[in-house]
Amino acid sequence: MSHITSIGMPLHGYVPKNNSKTESLIANKDTNADGVLSAKELDMHKEVFDKIDVNGDGQANKEELAQLYHPKNLVNRQTTNVINAKDTNGDGVLSAEELDVPEEVFNKIDVNGDGQADRNELNAHLRSSQTSHMTTHLINTKDTDGDGVLSAEELDVPEEVFNKIDVNGDGQADRAELNAHLHSSQNNHMTTNLIKDKDTDGDVQTT
Repeated sequence: MSHITSIGMPLHGYVPKNNSKTESLIANKDTNADGVLSAKELDMHKEVFDKIDVNGDGQANKEELAQLYHPKNLVNRQTTNVINAKDTNGDGVLSAEELDVPEEVFNKIDVNGDGQADRNELNAHLRSSQTSHMTTHLINTKDTDGDGVLSAEELDVPEEVFNKIDVNGDGQADRAELNAHLHSSQNNHMTTNLIKDKDTDGDVQTT
């Protein structure tokens, strides 16, 4: 079976601007050439497939398959892959030993302190890490005066957008403000377009 054994809830209306990944998936898996994919063709558990198959017709079309590439579900798939690879005792959660990270890192992941990193904790940690990476990339790319924060001019966004980022109103977007804005706006097309526009080398996007 596929390593994809879990996915988030259906994200209605999400269609990526560039659906080449969806088209490539169909091209590779569509054995009967009908333009849609069955659970068998996707090699996916039925309960996972049913979340993708929003209209319940037994086939995943392009719009439904687009959910697989939503940022939230990309994180969930990464978490699933980590659990599949590291969960040596098959209990569905990861110990510090299984995850093989320093104790101080594990303690940040294990929010409830039970000694196990569950799916929700791993998802949250991955999202936070990816947001921090995007913020670092933006600062490194746009901070022309080297002060570690971004002005509206450096960030090159409309004033109304910058004012939402600059929570304390000091005229500078610091790391915490950028992290908070990116995290809270994961599903906002404006933020997605901002990252794409500023990401000249293409390494900010989660793949």
